[in-house]
Amino acid sequence: MTKIISEPWVVENTCTFDSLTIEPGASITAPEGKYVTLTIDGVGHTIEPGVYTGDVALTVCDNFTRTTLRFGEETVSNFHAGAIIDDGKLLKNSSVAAIVCGGTLTDKEANDISIESHEWDFNGFYITGKSNYVINNMNMLLIGDGTDDFVGMGAGVAVTGEAKVTINNSKIHTEGIGRGTIYAGGNGVVSMNNCDVSTISYVPTEEQLLEGAKTQRMMEPPWAIGLRGNGRTLNLAENGVLNLDNCHVTSNSWGVLSVDGARVNRMNVKDSLIEITGSNGYGCFCICDDFMFDYKSLNDYGCIDVIDHSVFNVPYTATLMSLGNGKVEFKNGSVVNSGRFGAFIHRNNHGLLQIHEKSVFNRKLQVQVEHIREKLQ
Repeated sequence: MTKIISEPWVVENTCTFDSLTIEPGASITAPEGKYVTLTIDGVGHTIEPGVYTGDVALTVCDNFTRTTLRFGEETVSNFHAGAIIDDGKLLKNSSVAAIVCGGTLTDKEANDISIESHEWDFNGFYITGKSNYVINNMNMLLIGDGTDDFVGMGAGVAVTGEAKVTINNSKIHTEGIGRGTIYAGGNGVVSMNNCDVSTISYVPTEEQLLEGAKTQRMMEPPWAIGLRGNGRTLNLAENGVLNLDNCHVTSNSWGVLSVDGARVNRMNVKDSLIEITGSNGYGCFCICDDFMFDYKSLNDYGCIDVIDHSVFNVPYTATLMSLGNGKVEFKNGSVVNSGRFGAFIHRNNHGLLQIHEKSVFNRKLQVQVEHIREKLQ
């Protein structure tokens, strides 16, 4: 079937074509309360003028609307995703089935699937409520910006509510400003085993920065601490928990393992390789920045990052410790190779940095200087 769109079209129901033409000035939208996703041979694309051939689908789904807290303020977001899981159920009316290719997808697990999208803010998975979910052997590629990584908008796998998610033997890659791979908010717990996870961001123009500022979109870190970049691979918010075991996680700038918009967080990194592949960025962040929360009543550290027998290769700092009483611990022979700082600590309130015996901090610049001195002697 061939379809030519020459004027604004509100598509009511899911439909498929062999060829779809969207002429200049035409548009395709969904009815109020719904969203429409264009896929070509199972790959998601932004709906814009052009000629599309192959297995072309326009999938109409119900918006999945959630209210989240960001620094004590409510944020209302409509999430669009390949698979939305709520209270242990796959919400088929809100999920884009055409973008989930191969393998199997059920209420409880996903096996051997692939998801690829070139559309801003599209989530691979959004898992919430009282869900226990397992993802095995997944390949995911998301290209295009994410507008709010504080709430998981555009993350590869976003986990909130009381959900507990395990991801095994999977590859997740994102490209774009603020386009994270993993988000853990609410009371969500994410455990990753034998995974390869990466993000690449680009430098925005001044015009893009000004446009982002209108909506308070965070597109880069505060400049005063010397940190540069435009994307964080992962973010923990609210009470999110992350467990990494034998994983390789990278970012080309800014940060790899982030905590922001957080209350009480726990990050456990074991037998893993954490790297910044570009010229600036940190390995892990530690912050307790929920200003409405009484941390004194907790009788514990608000944020705890435990680095266990892992390697950090970073150009700026292995850990960045900021607001609140956070704790970062390097143990069991963890190795830090940093171009500038092992730890950068600022505005911290009664926090703790622990470097246990047999853990090693190497500062590359210092090593280079000592090597030159040896040559001169």
